[in-house]
Amino acid sequence: MGQISRHGQIGDAEILMKVWDMLSGDVNLNWYEHVPVTEWDGVTLDTSGPRPRVTAVSLGNRQLSGRIPADLGRLTSLEWLNLGYNYLTGVIPPALGRLTKLKGLRLSFNQLTGTVPPALGRLSQLEELDLSGNKLKGVIPATLGGLANLQMLGLCQNGFSGVIPSELGGLVDLETLFISDTQVSGAIPVELDRLANLEVLDLSNNQLTGPIPASLRKQANLTVLELSNNKLTGAIPAELSRLSNLEELLLCGNQLAGKIPTSLCRLANLRLLDVALNQLSGEIPSELGKLPKLEEIEFYGNPKLTGEHPFDVS
Repeated sequence: MGQISRHGQIGDAEILMKVWDMLSGDVNLNWYEHVPVTEWDGVTLDTSGPRPRVTAVSLGNRQLSGRIPADLGRLTSLEWLNLGYNYLTGVIPPALGRLTKLKGLRLSFNQLTGTVPPALGRLSQLEELDLSGNKLKGVIPATLGGLANLQMLGLCQNGFSGVIPSELGGLVDLETLFISDTQVSGAIPVELDRLANLEVLDLSNNQLTGPIPASLRKQANLTVLELSNNKLTGAIPAELSRLSNLEELLLCGNQLAGKIPTSLCRLANLRLLDVALNQLSGEIPSELGKLPKLEEIEFYGNPKLTGEHPFDVS
């Protein structure tokens, strides 16, 4: 590794070699001592300074197994870490909370267990955090609400318990929020109405209760509102008609009651409306059939609804 040391990169290289010793998988990965780090698969270096540093490790879908090495927390210039779509087991090392320059952390679709380390809330530069598709349990740490630069948060398909932290309302730059297919319960936090940049909100397939907050009308950029298969009660808020960019409104499989608001007929961009399997009553607004972009609409499983289906989509 003489060539590496001449460029002052021996420190990060040694860390990566330790990381590779703890993992197994893709035999085609060229992380060898006789190969310069500048040529290693999935590794990006910043050579602009006096001492080149590793800024990205991208090893998604490499059939990696083993545990995530805590030594990754020593790559203090790391901005991007992608280990998604592998077979990694064990816990998420709290040492990753030392990577204060990290902008993207993708550990999705592995077999990780344990809880989400609250230390990840220290990653103040983080823009993407995707932990979806693992076997994580425990509560969602409130410290994640301090990630002021976060644009994407993916926590779906895990075994979380407890409530959705109200602190997530502090993620003012957030554009996509996925907390579906977990076991979170309680009410939808009204603080989520502060997410003015949110485009996709998916809280489906949980144990959420209480009403749909009418204050969600403040999320003017929202294109997808997916709240299906919870235990939500009350009426469908008429205020949702103010979501002028909404394309998908998915509320099926809850305990919603009352009439379908005629104000939903103002959602000119709506493509999909699903209110099936609730306790809705009254007449189906015929004006829904006049929405110019509507492709699919579902009402079944609401025996108290009356009137004709606005149109039939096969």
